Amino acid sequence: MNMFNSMLEFCPVCGAILPLPLDPEKIDINCHCGYKTKASSLNGMVISRVEIVYNPIEKKRKQLQTEDNFGPTVERVCSACGHNEMTYKTQQMRSADEGMTIFYYCIKCGNMEKEDS
Repeated sequence: MNMFNSMLEFCPVCGAILPLPLDPEKIDINCHCGYKTKASSLNGMVISRVEIVYNPIEKKRKQLQTEDNFGPTVERVCSACGHNEMTYKTQQMRSADEGMTIFYYCIKCGNMEKEDS
């Protein structure tokens, strides 16, 4: 018994999205509720797939012009080169009731690290 008057890609019994065949040779389409229909009833509907690929995350590197431009020096080990001195600056990046964001810059290689406090 058909409870729904729907478009071809929806099950007329339960209203679920029908699992469209990716294989053009497949003859039947089966819904989880037990409804079956012939793939030929889709009237040549095009089946496509979308895949989202994200770019890899890269650490930002910033060249230091002079040490005094970026504030005081602290003992902190750089994750990129292992040098144990970095300069830092703070900036309010989020709302006023959140903590400051601290940006650390390696004196040797210019690697930037961010810490939310």
